[in-house]
Amino acid sequence: MKQHLWKKTILVWLNLGIVLLFLSQAVLNNTYIQKNTQDFNNYLAQLSEEFPQEDPNSAALELQKLALPLGMDIAVIPPRQEVSIPPQNKEEWQKVDSQLYDYLDTVVTSQEDTIPPLSQDLQNYLHDHREDLDKIRQKVLQVEHINWGRNYDFLTVNHDSPLPKFWGLIQLLRLLIVEAIERNLEGDFQTAFTNLEVVFKLNQSIRNQPELYAQITSLVADRYLAAVFRKSANLPQISQKELLTLKRFSILKSLKIDTAIRHYFDLANPSYPARMRLSNNPLIDRFLFIFYKPYLRFALIESWQSSNRALNKLEKADFCTIQLNQQEFADLPELQRLWWITHHYDFHSHKYNVWLKFARLKLEWELTEKVQKIKTVAQKQGQFPDEIVGIEQSMCDESRWVYEVDAQGKASIHLEGIPPAIRERDARDEDEVPLAYNF
Repeated sequence: MKQHLWKKTILVWLNLGIVLLFLSQAVLNNTYIQKNTQDFNNYLAQLSEEFPQEDPNSAALELQKLALPLGMDIAVIPPRQEVSIPPQNKEEWQKVDSQLYDYLDTVVTSQEDTIPPLSQDLQNYLHDHREDLDKIRQKVLQVEHINWGRNYDFLTVNHDSPLPKFWGLIQLLRLLIVEAIERNLEGDFQTAFTNLEVVFKLNQSIRNQPELYAQITSLVADRYLAAVFRKSANLPQISQKELLTLKRFSILKSLKIDTAIRHYFDLANPSYPARMRLSNNPLIDRFLFIFYKPYLRFALIESWQSSNRALNKLEKADFCTIQLNQQEFADLPELQRLWWITHHYDFHSHKYNVWLKFARLKLEWELTEKVQKIKTVAQKQGQFPDEIVGIEQSMCDESRWVYEVDAQGKASIHLEGIPPAIRERDARDEDEVPLAYNF
């Protein structure tokens, strides 16, 4: 009898200990969640103050109207009053849109010092809309500041919020760049360069936007510009130093903002998420979510912390020397969540890939700088010299630009010792810009 009572006592104390352990863990987790939720809310409040919800300024609205005859809608956020593109203009644009994309893709990815001719459709379109493009060119050069607006508030953003879109703007930038190429081929170098100045200014207005998609759109435009400055004759030389003076929004800051607005709104708006499906019955889902919500909030906090650790690591990393591929970066021990958390939004491999894209752009502009220097020296001397002082130097200490002239007097340059992470990434992407050039 005493032995039975002893066993019951042990069982009671054991259960009590488990309950106390559970409660203490729950209190600690709740304290952890509350503290970090407050940190997250403070971050959203900071973003809301720095990038408030606002309408486009008058310059942006005027440019949107001027782009309608081109058959394109360049509005970043939906206008208050519905705009209508004339059907004929829309049809004209749709006919050349894909041709324009393919043409520029060919220009950018070719390492040959040639510019392919424009299709007859593109030539006709540019000729028919010269006045429209001239109006846009004049307006961009006249205005001091272009603000495309923001149609959401960081304190209330969620998956249903209409985020800014930049597709129309990149279409306009492509068109202006192709017109610059056409003008350059025609010998109208002043208009060609003015067009590129307009592209730089429009691209700067995109760079000022905090959204990740804005930065990626700007990256695309930069790659087009780098290729045009490599291949076109009679354009001013542009250096890395000049490019770095252009205000570029931090890509790491954009990645952090993108993580917040796309995945962590649950922390600031902890209501039942309509997209959550725990069963096939909405009523049962609402009941189950009462128990699931604490886990979800803890998982979101852990993912948020893990994402910040990843971005902090990239901030300190040197793209010239880092040797990790995407999966190896994502698998770094210091970036891992608690083992029992399967619900996550961190996507470290995506962050790493975007970071490498922007790092690689620096090398593409460095190639442009080298090509322009070689062309300038060759023009002065009447031929490609056997050697050019300093041409081998690269921003990466372990890399060097190899300049060669063959027996026929044809020159080429390529980057030797491409940074390991970029080399590995290039091997998976056939459409990358070659870090090499043939004259």
